Amino acid sequence: MELGYTPYNLRNRCKLIQAELAQIVGVKHYIQVGRWEAEPDTETRRADMPLEKWRQFLDWTEKTNAV
Repeated sequence: MELGYTPYNLRNRCKLIQAELAQIVGVKHYIQVGRWEAEPDTETRRADMPLEKWRQFLDWTEKTNAV
């Protein structure tokens, strides 16, 4: 069980697909979103979501009342 929001659970709560989140935060391809959502113990290339992108996503959720 995860406490708080992660890119994955917040995206799911907003009923967005990875491509939509990529567009919202201004990344070129949805694969980057998948890297942010990958579990640390998987073989998938993983990356932390930059704070600037996280804030853009949170701002979007507030403006659209998505949560």
